[in-house]
Amino acid sequence: KSAISLFQIELPADDLKHYADILKRDFDIDDESTALASIKRFKMEIEQGTEYAKIYRYIGKLDMLERPIKEILTQSDNKYTKKAIDTVLSSYSQLELGPQGGDAFRIAVIAHIASAAGALGYLHKYQVMQHLHVVSHMAKQRYTSWQHYSDGFIAGQRAWGLQGIGANKVLAGAIKKLHSKEHSPWLMLAWA
Repeated sequence: KSAISLFQIELPADDLKHYADILKRDFDIDDESTALASIKRFKMEIEQGTEYAKIYRYIGKLDMLERPIKEILTQSDNKYTKKAIDTVLSSYSQLELGPQGGDAFRIAVIAHIASAAGALGYLHKYQVMQHLHVVSHMAKQRYTSWQHYSDGFIAGQRAWGLQGIGANKVLAGAIKKLHSKEHSPWLMLAWA
């Protein structure tokens, strides 16, 4: 599809049902109040600390950043915690992001919800633009470039831990295209 749809709130009529299904399936959104409640919840998670931030603080508190990963993983009996710690520690570039590094994932989710809810008529355009302005400001405070943002997105998505290997590959491929395709908004729009 053309990248032009990323620059507008109105979407082709053929896409609307697809977006309605996604919002309902993934976030239980089907009207203005459920859309606003979801956006509020994700903003609160960013303010209070996303899963990535919690994991980062946990491993830092136990001085895990200087210890071998195998030793760190024996600290927890919880399978989810072990997986999340492993994914956060698996990439030094993600670890360098710091405790707010994984926020890009939640920022992207808020932008997705606001834009789709606006296209579906759940939110007025001024509401959509208000939320997009807020998350744009958050992104610019935490990240310095599209590359930095994409590293944060992957870190936050991995810490959330709900994607399978196939979905991770799809996301990695999509990010690679955003960095390299001629008409990518990441190449057409400067970060700052």
